[in-house]
Amino acid sequence: MEVLSDSGYVADFETPLFHRQGHRLDVSLCASRVEMNGESFILTTMRDISLRIQARQELDRSRQRLRDMQRLAQLGTWELNVASGKVRWSDETVKIAGLPIDHGAPDLQGYLQTVHPDDRGKLNAAIENTILYRTAYELRLRHARPDGGWNTVIARGQPMLGPQGQVVEIYGVVLDITRYASTEAD
Repeated sequence: MEVLSDSGYVADFETPLFHRQGHRLDVSLCASRVEMNGESFILTTMRDISLRIQARQELDRSRQRLRDMQRLAQLGTWELNVASGKVRWSDETVKIAGLPIDHGAPDLQGYLQTVHPDDRGKLNAAIENTILYRTAYELRLRHARPDGGWNTVIARGQPMLGPQGQVVEIYGVVLDITRYASTEAD
């Protein structure tokens, strides 16, 4: 009511209501003040968004499960937008790279700086081949650790094609096999 009286209009206000039979109903409200024949009215529409709310909650649960499973498996995921060079990493990928969790993903060039100099060429070649030939790849790479050492990882990538068959994204997983080797030795 506050927003309606200030601006004269409310759009997509989500709120739960209770049906007269007692069950909850999630709705989106739109309302506006109108004048007709000298009288003021509030015109309101309501749309049932229960399925949308349910889908959003399931998506949130699914995302949390994915984060938990990646953490348990020590498996990170990543995405590279071919046109922009923008890289997205899961939290687990950030940890595998030895970066603080609030650091986020570097761009492609920044990422290459975390890869051992002897491995950068084969990673660049794998990315170029994926773009040219639409092929997947699997590589063993070494990543810099904050203590100055190197982690060995398996990096897998595969292309995502756009409407004209061009590679628009490369996405994949990274598995820190150094952790597994030290776990097996314990």
